[in-house]
Amino acid sequence: MNRASLYLGTLLCTASLSTQAQDALTPHQHGAARLQMALDAQTLWVEFHSPAFNLLGFEHHPVSADEKRAYAQLETAMRTPAGLLELPAAAKCVLNQVSITQSDPAAQDTHADEHEHEHEHEHEHEHEHEHEHEHEHEHEHEHEHEHEHETAAAHSDLQFAYRFHCDDPEQLSGVNLTIFSHYPALQRIDAEAIAPLPRAQTLTPDNSYLELK
Repeated sequence: MNRASLYLGTLLCTASLSTQAQDALTPHQHGAARLQMALDAQTLWVEFHSPAFNLLGFEHHPVSADEKRAYAQLETAMRTPAGLLELPAAAKCVLNQVSITQSDPAAQDTHADEHEHEHEHEHEHEHEHEHEHEHEHEHEHEHEHEHEHETAAAHSDLQFAYRFHCDDPEQLSGVNLTIFSHYPALQRIDAEAIAPLPRAQTLTPDNSYLELK
């Protein structure tokens, strides 16, 4: 977790958002994404999380030349604020930091795999008198779980973190999410913001304006 993620997480968690707002935060779901914003004096923090499929059309790390080209184009587009959102010009916000990361679900699943195999080994040891039956059952169970982990490994998320300095933060009345016009696979963004009061809103291509006041 980078500094921006830690800051946003701490600030948003201590803002006492409603349970409904917290539940609205989207897990990995194609077509949906999550936006978090926090204003601290003249510093505006923004984080955007999305399944890679919404923006790239695939979720594994780019391998082919076409996939690498698509990722490079996405990275170039999202390194400018216009790729994600449009801030009020009157707020005079200047981007001074941006980071882009892609999760590695295969690495995240390693611990789960180790725990699962350890459990199966203990199960065999405790039921040696039913060894033959258990072996058949566990063999089928193992293949089912291998398939599940292979499927899970196909899912990855992209995270975009931005930090702005705003000369006149009082003018931050709202932001327009321009990303909908660039990536039609994206159909919903669950947003929460503190600017300075906590707000939660679901955004769509037809309702892409996040009100901050």
